[in-house]
Amino acid sequence: LIGMGGAGRGRGRGRGAQNLPAWLVKKQQEQQRAAEQSSSSNAPIVQGKFDDAEDDNVDDENCAITLFDVVAPGEIDEHLETEIREECEEQSLKVVDIKIFDASSTCQFVRVDISFIDGAAARDAVRLFNGRKFGERQITAKIME
Repeated sequence: LIGMGGAGRGRGRGRGAQNLPAWLVKKQQEQQRAAEQSSSSNAPIVQGKFDDAEDDNVDDENCAITLFDVVAPGEIDEHLETEIREECEEQSLKVVDIKIFDASSTCQFVRVDISFIDGAAARDAVRLFNGRKFGERQITAKIME
């Protein structure tokens, strides 16, 4: 049995043509599609530039955050802004402005941009919201530059 090799043998479970795991091939394809979509559209997928560095290294000038996936696309209601504002104010985070954007062909998530009075409040808000559940959805929060 060991000497049979070659004929009839697969590449292993979930292996693609490049002998990469199926999950990696899928991830690469998704990244390629996203890059093609963003290059074919003149509008940015998401407004703002996001810093993946440690939040504590952000200047106080960066007073805005973006929340992704707060609610499902098309499920924005008149209470969403109030709920987010109240959640921030319960933590003594002074909100200046909230803008809500529904999902579109260029961005698959509902996006909420929140401006705060200072950078410390923005960093605290990222800590408050990032990874947190809202309904059955997990929120992603990032500092905007």
